[in-house]
Amino acid sequence: FNKRLPRLFIDQPALAESDQIILSPDQTNYLTKVLRLKEGGSVKVFNGCDGEFACTLCSGQSKLSRQNKNKHWFLILNNKIKAQTNSDHKIILALGPLKKPMTKLAVEKATELGVTTIQPISLDHGQHDLTDDDIHKLKVVAIE
Repeated sequence: FNKRLPRLFIDQPALAESDQIILSPDQTNYLTKVLRLKEGGSVKVFNGCDGEFACTLCSGQSKLSRQNKNKHWFLILNNKIKAQTNSDHKIILALGPLKKPMTKLAVEKATELGVTTIQPISLDHGQHDLTDDDIHKLKVVAIE
């Protein structure tokens, strides 16, 4: 399976083959506008519990919401391509306040390296404290 396919985190428990997952407006925008995927495009999804699945991007009505007449985007999980790896080792990164672009980069690289928890800490001589809005934005960066 193509390793260059985009990966998408799905905040849904218990993924299984043949499931249909309705995409949120943000997920739809990310896949169709940012990544420019078309209907029938391939994506890899994961939820952090059940492994990674190959999916097909579809639009229209899924079997989950036939009562809704609006067209929407959804994914069909084709097959599991990677089992979930669980490590006994939990990696925690204590992250002091940096300038905003560097904080974003640190979170991005930490998640790529397998850090399981990022704990913001406050320092006497740091750049700034994180607001709730900053934390929300960094969660989005970690998920992407």
